[in-house]
Amino acid sequence: MTEYYTFMSKYKNINLIPYKENGSSIFLIINQDGKREQYFDFFTKNLIQRRFTKNTIQSYSYGIATFIDYVIEYTQYLNEIKTLVDGYQLRDIISNFPLFLSGATNSSNPHIKAVAERLKANPLSPATEESYVAATNHYLLLSEEFRIRLFDLDEGDTDYVLIDEQKLFPWIGTKKELSKAEKFQINSKNVLSSVISGGIKFKQMAAITATKRSREKPINDDKEFPIKSVFNLIDKATSVLDKTLLSLLAASGLRTSEALLLTLDDIDIENKSIKVVDPKSRPINDYNGYFSIEEKNELPFKTRSTEDVFLIKPFDDLFWKYLTEYLSNHRNLTSKHNLLFTNKDNSVPLVVSGTKSFIQRFRYLSKKQIGSNYSPHSLRHMYISYLVNYFPMGGDRFGLPAAQAQKLVGHSSLNSTQKYIHPDIEMHQLQQKNFFDNNKDFDLNNIRGTLK
Repeated sequence: MTEYYTFMSKYKNINLIPYKENGSSIFLIINQDGKREQYFDFFTKNLIQRRFTKNTIQSYSYGIATFIDYVIEYTQYLNEIKTLVDGYQLRDIISNFPLFLSGATNSSNPHIKAVAERLKANPLSPATEESYVAATNHYLLLSEEFRIRLFDLDEGDTDYVLIDEQKLFPWIGTKKELSKAEKFQINSKNVLSSVISGGIKFKQMAAITATKRSREKPINDDKEFPIKSVFNLIDKATSVLDKTLLSLLAASGLRTSEALLLTLDDIDIENKSIKVVDPKSRPINDYNGYFSIEEKNELPFKTRSTEDVFLIKPFDDLFWKYLTEYLSNHRNLTSKHNLLFTNKDNSVPLVVSGTKSFIQRFRYLSKKQIGSNYSPHSLRHMYISYLVNYFPMGGDRFGLPAAQAQKLVGHSSLNSTQKYIHPDIEMHQLQQKNFFDNNKDFDLNNIRGTLK
């Protein structure tokens, strides 16, 4: 039975309607035929099942409504100017979505500008763009699971006609270019079916990311957080979750994404050790089946040369202290997943809900404490700087060779480690003074002679 709605929204090709379902505040998308978009319903229910916050669900809903409106309008525009839209052209449309969000009617791309003018779209802020891009990537990622479900439905129960990948991307695996008559042609009526049919492939091929735009207040992401201020930073954090995460980042030098992927099984409290495992190498059972295979393989993780984590003192003691409190009083066990860091009600892992609020709290604390904006990544710089400048080597010697620091931090290349090294000149001057004060008869010429 067809449902009809009269709600008008700011979108040209669809209506976005706020709706209450089973006590949850969600949105519906109604297409130009007056029907609910089933895939958007599936997408929204997935967000609810994952316990995304109300604000995130709202932002993601606006993002997908904008994406759908954009894709339909861009396809219609190209059809009108007699440009064939096939799978490869649709890939380009999707890959240009961030440029549409950031530039809109100010875009230097004439097609994007024309589509934005037709949609009366204005440029969005960097934060909104990032949210909409994240929503679109999630939308494309879920398409495979939705396609599988469609196979179980009767033809009359769905408005989508799935399109074979070979029709969308006919050149893959072949050398012959098809004629225009042989190509599958996408129009405004079948474009959403095309997006769903090739969702995973489009996500891989388009690889959309938010555009890089300058911010008014730059973050000192390339500088180390002052080591003398770390204790105060952790102490001023307002939640045990933040104290635990901050002390871990300071003690381990882990990237925030690596820390958020830790499971309870990766933490050995008895032996006080931690393992960091690439999610692509893990079976889905390691996450209690919380992620699909596609979602697991899309989790953020940079190459790391070792699973072992070296913790530095005195921050390691702080971490184990706050971890015990966090596990005892704040992180209740849940059968949904076994990731260590979760949101307030323990249902959604932070790696899913995002780190935006954590980064904002970090920036606020650093600004208030030392008058400068830092990101959590600055603790990784601090960690590496500690290893090469302050790590006790015995006697009056401090600092590991860069090659050893590289192994401890997990870099596969020494060049990567060297980018983080910020020599402490004052420290080296003191070391040199202490050496010569204790070795009055030292003859520098003897060393020069051995080096010839």
